Amino acid sequence: MTTLLCSPSQANTAKLCRRLWGFRYLDKVRSAPTPGQAKGTKLHTIGENWLRDGEVPPDTDIGQRFLTGVHHLPQPSPDVLVEHEFLFEDGDVHWRGFIDCVDPTGDMITVIDHKSTKNFYWAKKPQDLKTDTQGIVYAKATMEKFKVDVVEARWVYYLMEGQPQSKKVSVILKKEHVDKQYQGLKILGEELLEIKKTTTTGLDIPVQYPNGGCRAFGGCDFGEVCAAKKKGQETMSDLLSRLKKMKDNGVDQGVQALHAAVNPPTTVEVKPAPKPAPKPEPVETMACDETESSTKRRGRPKGSKNRKKVEAPAPVAEVVVADTTGPSVESLEFDKAPAVDTLTLYIDCIPDNGATSVNKLLEQAAERAAAANEVDHYRLIPYGGGAGSLCAALKEIVESDDSLKGSWFATTHNQMHKDALPALEAMANSVVRGTR
Repeated sequence: MTTLLCSPSQANTAKLCRRLWGFRYLDKVRSAPTPGQAKGTKLHTIGENWLRDGEVPPDTDIGQRFLTGVHHLPQPSPDVLVEHEFLFEDGDVHWRGFIDCVDPTGDMITVIDHKSTKNFYWAKKPQDLKTDTQGIVYAKATMEKFKVDVVEARWVYYLMEGQPQSKKVSVILKKEHVDKQYQGLKILGEELLEIKKTTTTGLDIPVQYPNGGCRAFGGCDFGEVCAAKKKGQETMSDLLSRLKKMKDNGVDQGVQALHAAVNPPTTVEVKPAPKPAPKPEPVETMACDETESSTKRRGRPKGSKNRKKVEAPAPVAEVVVADTTGPSVESLEFDKAPAVDTLTLYIDCIPDNGATSVNKLLEQAAERAAAANEVDHYRLIPYGGGAGSLCAALKEIVESDDSLKGSWFATTHNQMHKDALPALEAMANSVVRGTR
């Protein structure tokens, strides 16, 4: 009998691209951790040692960053489950994972996950946690273990650049809602099980190429393999040899094995709580069924380091170049059109060779956001949630058909354009901003 041992991270990979899932879980080709992921691993270890053993965080940069979030966590206790392993079977699909912390000591059982981020811009909202794969699976596993119908899902975000800060995002999840959301994951799990039964390599999984997942998280490691397959430049044997070489390189780098330690609660000596770092400025946190706060972001948050300013060839514009998946861009020539597979966003200016207005695309996103929130216009979404909902809807549209390529322009004189700028700038490979 063929079974599938699935995890939230597997499901998220499959949602991004079925073939990418195949490369990772059928061909077993892993990617080396990025510097950011390495920092996140260190932060998780510090959190594990504190919650399980009461070990005071080290006096390091990452230790200080963890300290800012101590007040969002339970005190170390033998009753707190740290790196809690779960496994529940749904037919031939077995869901398994490790929860950073399960706190059963309060009035309500709380599922806690540590998240490291370069900027709070990327932190999920409570409404995101209601449909988040990890949140739903964790909640279902916890409800089954403790025989409860409601849990709190609490994600604690730690800022890994700039001034150390933390932010708590939480939501109350009820069993009826969790069961309903899980049905979609159940269907996905059954689909992946069928692929596993009939396929031995990701190369045989049909997908549209390129797709939105090709550019996600800095670009897919398998882009060249998929491109060669589509163009028919190499035989299946050649492509499989490529994958084997990537796998062997991963083994040499020590990244092929999945590291997931099980740390059951033990009798611990609870040491005095460390003195937390000075509390940062109040950060918006929301719980239960609240919607977004009226405090909205405008453009990239102050302190963001993922773009560098360079001089434009003409004095009338400032060019801001975002991180790219290829070589860094040092300058832009206005008389040359950018590559069609990248996005250049012009704000309050238009190049001589023209650009497409984002207006029609944003109108589509605005209609989707309004419909999802059952209002006549996205700006009528309660509690100032209009701009955030517009950005979320725009992201869904672009990810579904990868439509945002080439040269596009937006204007800050249009409120809808201004509301969508955070999402537009996040998607852009380069940004050209006009000056007045």
